[in-house]
Amino acid sequence: MKKRIVLFISLALLIVLVLHRMIPFIISTVHRIMTPPSVEDVESFVTENWNDISVVNDYLLELGDRDAYISDNRGSILIDLDHEKIEDYAVMQSVQSLWKKGCYSIYKNREWNSISYSLWHRTMGGVGCGFEYAIDHTLLPEVQYQTELVPLSEEGWYYYLREYEKWRSQQGSEQPTVNYPPVKRK
Repeated sequence: MKKRIVLFISLALLIVLVLHRMIPFIISTVHRIMTPPSVEDVESFVTENWNDISVVNDYLLELGDRDAYISDNRGSILIDLDHEKIEDYAVMQSVQSLWKKGCYSIYKNREWNSISYSLWHRTMGGVGCGFEYAIDHTLLPEVQYQTELVPLSEEGWYYYLREYEKWRSQQGSEQPTVNYPPVKRK
């Protein structure tokens, strides 16, 4: 009987110890899932992956006026609603590298003046963030439902946050909050 009580108490203490160590991990994981990366986190991502980003960005700019969407790392690109294969090996390697590090889509939209790289999203609430490049540096870039835009250290590059509900509530009353220095518009 005493052995069972000692075993039960030992097991209970072990469970408490494990839970005590796991709770901070669980909280930080939930926080990471529910909270978009900060401007500093995105700036670090851009800095650490600059070579790959530059290769992909140059490739997309060479497409001229055509819009493009890369939604996976298997070598295909949607250009003006036509599926094409990415033939350039260096571009494909860069796309695969960015996917491994957390990027999940790249979208070039001439009308919105942007090449956007999505890094994080939460389906519930329609929230997402990443970074984008202004194709024409005299104009600001946009992504759908954009509510925040912050310049990064590299000229023409911006952190963006998009929140559908916040954007929707601001329509009709005022424009979404944009944090950027004045830029000359055409």
